[in-house]
Order: sequence, then C-alpha cells, then structure tokens
Amino acid sequence: MSGPEVLRLDNGPELTADAFVDWATEHAVKLMFIQPGKPNQNAFVERFNRSFREEVLDAWLFNAVSEVQSAADDWLTDYNEFRTSHWATCRRWCSSPECPTRKSLLLSCLLRTYP
Repeated sequence: MSGPEVLRLDNGPELTADAFVDWATEHAVKLMFIQPGKPNQNAFVERFNRSFREEVLDAWLFNAVSEVQSAADDWLTDYNEFRTSHWATCRRWCSSPECPTRKSLLLSCLLRTYP
C-alpha cells in the first residue's frame, strides 16, 4: 500500500518539526503548507480539529491514555457515521413542503428529532 503524495498542512510546530520533515522526505511525500494566518485554506481540517478539541479534549477529564483513545473512537464513529446522515436528513426535511421555520429546524436538528 502506498502513502500520500502530498499533505496539505498548517504551520503548527508539530508539522514543521525536523523529524516530520525528514519522514516526509524519506517517503517522497510533498509538504504543502498553507499561508500563515490563512486557516481558511485548510478549513475542513480546522473545523474537525476545533470540534474534536471542544467535544472530546475540553469536555472530559481523562486519567489514562486508554480513556482518551476510547472517547476518541466513540466520537469519531459519531462524527463520521451519524452526523453526515443527520444533517442530510435536516436538509432534506427543510426542502420539503412541511419545512418549519428556520429556528424550529435548527432546534429540531440540534435535538435530533424529526416529524
């Protein structure tokens, strides 16, 4: 199995460290950094990182690495499998003739209830 040809990254210290750059060079992976101060160039990753930080790392007090791994696994399952279909359902529901007001739609989607 081959690895990625290119990685798009921000300029965080964990991604500019010599060991990481050496790894990329050894594996012929091109590193493409976003412009400093332009997080919108990496918006999907920035949103994912913010969601993970707020909903897992900042929300819980962990006593062991295994607890973090378990919480991260559970969160990733929800993020990748449930949320996608959940918001698709909300969008379909709003495009129907029974579409409630926007405020009601938002509340229903946040509470994960549908008619």
